[in-house]
Amino acid sequence: MISRDVLKKDIDLLPDEALDDLHKYLLMQKCYFGVFDNDTDYLNSIKGMPEKIIAGMKEPLNECVPSDEVEW
Repeated sequence: MISRDVLKKDIDLLPDEALDDLHKYLLMQKCYFGVFDNDTDYLNSIKGMPEKIIAGMKEPLNECVPSDEVEW
């Protein structure tokens, strides 16, 4: 098993452009292993997500896509 110290050294060698993708992967692993206590903790861990949610809550309903037109 690889040690945390080795991982930290490897991360330090990565270019800054790779860090966002690495963070997304780590979040996925945290979800898989049940690290988050609840959905709020998960959403708060995503860079910029709280601000996006707050902005969405402030958007007038008449400017939103009708629910029957949302593509899932």
